[in-house]
Amino acid sequence: MIGLSFILSIGLLPALTLSDSPFSQHAGVVISFGDETINIDCIDLGEDGTANGEDVLDSTGLDIIIDYNAGLGGFVCKIGDVGCDFPSEPCRCQCENLAQDETCTYWTYNHLIDGQWQYSQLGITNYMVSAGNVDGWVWGTGDAISGATPPIITFDEICIASTSTPITTHAPTSTVAEHVESTLKPSNNRIIFGELVILTVGETYICFAALVIFLGGIFLFIQYKR
Repeated sequence: MIGLSFILSIGLLPALTLSDSPFSQHAGVVISFGDETINIDCIDLGEDGTANGEDVLDSTGLDIIIDYNAGLGGFVCKIGDVGCDFPSEPCRCQCENLAQDETCTYWTYNHLIDGQWQYSQLGITNYMVSAGNVDGWVWGTGDAISGATPPIITFDEICIASTSTPITTHAPTSTVAEHVESTLKPSNNRIIFGELVILTVGETYICFAALVIFLGGIFLFIQYKR
C-alpha cells in the first residue's frame, strides 16, 4: 500500500508546460536588415498577453519611423539605421510606386503561422500580436501582396532557448543579435532570459528530486521496520 501511494504521489506532481514558464506572456520578433544581420527579441506582452505590432517592434529598443497615413494601420519606413528618413523623404523612398506587378525594396511585415512566414495583410498598428506569436521584418524586395521573409526562427528558439550573450548588430558577417531583455512595460524581472530558464526549471527539478528521495526514504524505512 505504501508503494502504491508513493507511485501515485509522483504521478500527481505537475508537469512543466509553457504556460508555467516565465515566457507564457511573451512574443518573438525577428528583424533582418538585408545585410545578413538578424536581430531577434523576446518581448513581454504584459498581463493581457496581447499588443499591437507597433508596441512589439518598439519594445526591441530600436528606433523606428512609421508613416501613419499609409493606410491599413501604418507603414514602417525605417528600423534602426536601415530604411527611409520619412518625412524628409518618402516613407517608401525606394518603392514609391508599389504595385502588384512591380518589385522594390521596403520593410516587409510577416507573421510566423504554422511554421511558415505569411505576409501581413494589416499595418503595424492594426495587427494584434498574441503570446507565443512571432513577428518578422525584412528590409528586402517585395510587391504589394508579398515580400522577402526572414529565416524561420520559432518562438521556442527565440524565448525558451535564447542565449544570454548579445552579439553586436550590423556586424560585417552573418550575425544574430539577441536583445532578450526587451519588455513592453517596466518590470522587476530584468534578469537575462537564458539564466531565468535555468533557474526556474532547475529549481523545479531539484524540488522534484528531493521529494522523490524523501518519499523513497520513508518507504524503505517502513519496509526495514517490518
